Amino acid sequence: MSQFRDQPSWEPYVREIDAVEKNANGQLFVHLTWHTGDHERVDSATAHSKFPNLLLKYYEGNLRFRDS
Repeated sequence: MSQFRDQPSWEPYVREIDAVEKNANGQLFVHLTWHTGDHERVDSATAHSKFPNLLLKYYEGNLRFRDS
């Protein structure tokens, strides 16, 4: 959302991360929902710098472990 873009951290404004996708070129994109209910897709570099803790929680919550 444009009103939050200039903020140093987006973490107070992001409700949740919906998905992470990799395109055909291998680039990662993060799909998020703002607290306003709007949805957006941002590149992973932006996600790392603007909401790193939420991104880490998303990854941790979606890890799948194999029994060895």
